[in-house]
Amino acid sequence: MSGSIVELVRTQCALYEELLALGAKQRELVHAGDGAGVMEVVTRRGAIIERLAALQGEADARGGIDACVARESRGMPGIAAEVARHRARVAEIGARLARDDAEDIESLREASGEVAAELDRVGSGRRAVGAYSGAGSGAGMARFQDRRA
Repeated sequence: MSGSIVELVRTQCALYEELLALGAKQRELVHAGDGAGVMEVVTRRGAIIERLAALQGEADARGGIDACVARESRGMPGIAAEVARHRARVAEIGARLARDDAEDIESLREASGEVAAELDRVGSGRRAVGAYSGAGSGAGMARFQDRRA
């Protein structure tokens, strides 16, 4: 991108809006337990983040956003105001994404704990079935029997 700093910041803000929309989709998928869907969204978010990094690199190569605004806004005060609006929106979205991602990570941790507990229950059930059926004893008779005392 070789346009003005305003164009760069507009593009940056639009990409953050895309991240916000994808974050909402990710949240739905996390709550639905759709791991494959979450990974697809994470991949799409990664591509956007790479584009944002490239934009930041371009801004840095120009001396940074603030320096560009100072150069480009001479005699055009609206440029500084527009850039400030976009930067405020980007900061707002960034904070929201960080909060939502932290909540999603916690939801995923809880879900993985529930899966681990369920797998443990399944394993216990299999061991109990094995004990009742005499699995591994080779005698063909149950090792334990339920009896009334």
